[in-house]
Amino acid sequence: MFTRSGNVWNQQGSKLPCRFLDELGISVAVSADGNTALIGGPQDNGNVGAMWVYTRSGGVWAQQGSKLVGTGAVGNANQGQSIALSSDGRTAILGGFTDNQTIGAAWVFVGSQTTPAKPAVTGIVNDASFAAGGPISSGSWVAIFGTGLAPAGDSRKWNEATEIVNGKLPVSLDGTSVTVNGKPAAVEFIQPSQVNIQPPDDTALGPVQVIVNTAAGATDAFMVNYATFAPGLFPAAAPYIVAQHADDSYVTGAAPAKPGEVIILWGTGFGPANPAVPAGQVFSGANPLANTVTVTIGGQPAAVDFAGVVGAGLVQINVHVPSSIGNGDAGVVASVGGISTQTTANMIPIHN
Repeated sequence: MFTRSGNVWNQQGSKLPCRFLDELGISVAVSADGNTALIGGPQDNGNVGAMWVYTRSGGVWAQQGSKLVGTGAVGNANQGQSIALSSDGRTAILGGFTDNQTIGAAWVFVGSQTTPAKPAVTGIVNDASFAAGGPISSGSWVAIFGTGLAPAGDSRKWNEATEIVNGKLPVSLDGTSVTVNGKPAAVEFIQPSQVNIQPPDDTALGPVQVIVNTAAGATDAFMVNYATFAPGLFPAAAPYIVAQHADDSYVTGAAPAKPGEVIILWGTGFGPANPAVPAGQVFSGANPLANTVTVTIGGQPAAVDFAGVVGAGLVQINVHVPSSIGNGDAGVVASVGGISTQTTANMIPIHN
């Protein structure tokens, strides 16, 4: 099987099983959505003939059930010399041109259909803070939770080599796409229970609709609040956040931050940069945030050397650990525009 992306055709998986004497593949048919295929083999079982059904899920093709052979044939009918499949993949016709001394015949097969459950959104949060019920902001990273949000068994990020084209982030992965306030969002990760997106640039504030579209249909609109600021710091293993030393090594219990040193924090949702960084595009640089960020560590003010956007939706904050802070775990809170990051699971280990 081959699929096309743009003007390029790529083989999908290995060849489907074939036995030369069956002439498997002399006739083929594919449904309109490209997820169901029929393959005829008129020489199977001494020219009785047959056809096989394959379906695709998550880019993998698998045979469905046993081979199909029409009943009531007179003699060797060479069933599978010709086949046809309806656009919805539910009705197949199996032709046997030598049935009954070449009078010929055709057999109709109708597949049972299980109506997939309607996909549903159950929650939307900042992808760093995971604060339930909180707002989201344009250009930040957001996690959508629910059911049926991607094909069963599918779980993947975008392919940077093939799905980021001309610097544009993909807006659909394996049939899953998302709109926020009616505008397409960049889709970074999908699995049936979660989709990670970057909402598009938008000046809207207040309640907006989020809709996830899938091959099985669209979710009902889920309402979430759009805000200029919806900051969060990316988590490490609970109860810690991601933090790095100046040499880019990670702050851990075995390598704690020291009073007075500069550490690097990572977050999203801190509002626009200046110059602005458009959502939905690859970005490499260091554009300062348009609004001042303040940080406290262990409740003490911490001097901020830099706070800016350094990648698509990614904010870097370089901050001094207060010199007078004691040993132990300390909570880190960053604030912008009067809105603060999470106040739980926000620790860093400190030891002089």
